[in-house]
Amino acid sequence: MTSFAGVFTHEFGHAIGLAHSQTNGQLVYQYELSAGPEGCPTPYSGTPTEQDIETMYPIINVYSVDAGREQSTVDLKDEMAILSDLYPAPGWPASAPGIRGTIAKPMGKRGKLEQVGGVNVIARNVANPYHDAISALSGAWSQGEAGPDGAYAFHGLTPGAQYAVYVDGIVVGGFSTPQPVLMPGPEEYFSGSSESGDGIKDDRCSWAPVKPVKGDAVANIVFNRVKGAPTIEPIDLPDAWVGDISGRGDIVVGGWAGGLFRWTPDGTEDIGGSPFTSSPGISDDGKIIVGDVWDQAIGADRAAIWQGGTKWAEVPMLPGVSACDAFIYGAFDVSNTGAVVGHAWLGCTEVTAFRWTQKSGPQSLGHLGPDGSRADKISSDGRIVAGWDRDEVGMWRGAVWKDGREQLVSLPKPALCGDPSFPWATVKTVGAVNGMNSAGTAMTGEGWPIERVFDDNGTPIHYCDSTAWRSTRKNGIESLGEFLYQNYAPIGGSISDDGNVVSGIAFSYDPWSPQVPFLWTPATGYLDFQAFLEGQGLFVPGWFILGGLQLSADGTTVAGTAATNQGFKAFVVNMPSVIVCHAPRKHRKQRQSIAVEWADDDLREHLEHGDTIGICGNGY
Repeated sequence: MTSFAGVFTHEFGHAIGLAHSQTNGQLVYQYELSAGPEGCPTPYSGTPTEQDIETMYPIINVYSVDAGREQSTVDLKDEMAILSDLYPAPGWPASAPGIRGTIAKPMGKRGKLEQVGGVNVIARNVANPYHDAISALSGAWSQGEAGPDGAYAFHGLTPGAQYAVYVDGIVVGGFSTPQPVLMPGPEEYFSGSSESGDGIKDDRCSWAPVKPVKGDAVANIVFNRVKGAPTIEPIDLPDAWVGDISGRGDIVVGGWAGGLFRWTPDGTEDIGGSPFTSSPGISDDGKIIVGDVWDQAIGADRAAIWQGGTKWAEVPMLPGVSACDAFIYGAFDVSNTGAVVGHAWLGCTEVTAFRWTQKSGPQSLGHLGPDGSRADKISSDGRIVAGWDRDEVGMWRGAVWKDGREQLVSLPKPALCGDPSFPWATVKTVGAVNGMNSAGTAMTGEGWPIERVFDDNGTPIHYCDSTAWRSTRKNGIESLGEFLYQNYAPIGGSISDDGNVVSGIAFSYDPWSPQVPFLWTPATGYLDFQAFLEGQGLFVPGWFILGGLQLSADGTTVAGTAATNQGFKAFVVNMPSVIVCHAPRKHRKQRQSIAVEWADDDLREHLEHGDTIGICGNGY
């Protein structure tokens, strides 16, 4: 019963008016790496234990007697102060040393401040950082019902102590105060007189000690913003994920818990359709959307074209199509001319790529292998289709159909990936084509073999690792090279019109290691996309960016999906320019953060003379 004592105390806390809190629990249960702002050093040391977990943290380990016992007590500063706030004794809180302030963000070109509610604020006594710590959500007392409210207040703090105050992203759990889908800036310390919201001048990792006083010391925090850095906008729908993006980057389509959505900078629209759509697509000009709808008569999803609102027109099916589980006939992409491509199941043993137009009706594109192909992308004029064709052992090979004629995407030179005596050891093709530009002249995908040989007692053993590739009219087909991290296989997913920006995802050969979303350009090579955002000042606390990154035609808009404490979230990153740490040629030591155009010759030139991508210092 001791294991469950914390549960009883926690639920009783709710009964008397307490909400969830996040002070130390995320450091113990979720192994959050930093006990301060993400990526910043802390002015205190040590590691919290189960004795330091607050009773009202949203999670408790009922299998641990120690956790149950410790979370059943009310002995942390965090717990005692909020109980006194709710049920004050005479003279409280005027008699209690405290800290108060507001959390705000700069708005518009002039940087006018707007208060932000639902942001977790933590204060830690640097001499006793875990037991003498307290947290609160900004705007918790008003819940934003009277307008934007970023106010917070801590009472009953230790007289004469020095506290480090910082904003901290919620990691897990539900909270009664509405939270922003994404904090409007990176986690940061209150920095005293340096607090400005300017991400270059205000070092987010610099902290100023705050001494609580009667009547409250003031510590106002303004989220940092860096002029010229990329911006990120979340798509606030439950369990949303991205499928495709228009050429201009101004329309994104994807799925969510209720079906499919259409996003523009003006807002998000529920467009109906099936939430189990494999990969909704949009034409390059943004005028036509395809996806799947549920067909009650056949008990499966089938391809359809969006008609506006939540109405869809079903795409006529190929003869001989029959369902495999809940899938039968999926639409993946559409041209500006209205040609739809995807795959059609012929039972559970064969699948074929198809192309449909109003004039020709549904047509199978066939396959060169024994039992399968799929069409993933189509050019804007409808003439070129790309995807995969399955070989005799079930491997996906890159395939391109030009005016209906199929060709496999071949390597410039066959690779030896096994015992030379086996016929399958010689690899002649790359893997699936996953991305193609609007003209069909640039492509990217998976399965470029990197030949390896190791010596087994004098016997050479041949095998291949895998990397992403691109094909352009100028350079032909080429490998994107070794990935950033060892034992990862990167997969190209989307490509810009000029072929110079590729996005994708890298999977580890170790199933327990995380996947890594990436961008690639000739000048930068592979960039870990989440680390890249952090280097630009766009920390996304509690977010784990997944695959499926989609690029606009010019490569300056990226749409993707993240796993967050609020479920899956789709997002859009606009990055016409990026920040580099610039070292002037005549004064190499006087480094400064400047904005340069993304994926442009200007960026390449800066990198060639020693500049690095990301803000100078500031914890990045």
